[in-house]
Amino acid sequence: MNLKLKLLLTYFFGLTLICLMVACSKHQDPITMNEKAKLTKELIIDNSRCKAFSAKLLTPALDSAAIEKIYHEAMTAKCIQKDV
Repeated sequence: MNLKLKLLLTYFFGLTLICLMVACSKHQDPITMNEKAKLTKELIIDNSRCKAFSAKLLTPALDSAAIEKIYHEAMTAKCIQKDV
């Protein structure tokens, strides 16, 4: 068999295998905003200087952008646990 044909067949076989693995893998449901806020709150250090960020995350009806903004503010203030 021609070398180019072998390489082409190997490429398509590998690509097919990857597509099958992706199609058959278990897909996870995205987390809700309440879960995201709760998980972000767990990353914040528990001291008086950082409690304001935890309190902001308890606000109902936060969207993803607001949660990320609070996270980045806490990170800037060095209120995110490093060993998580």
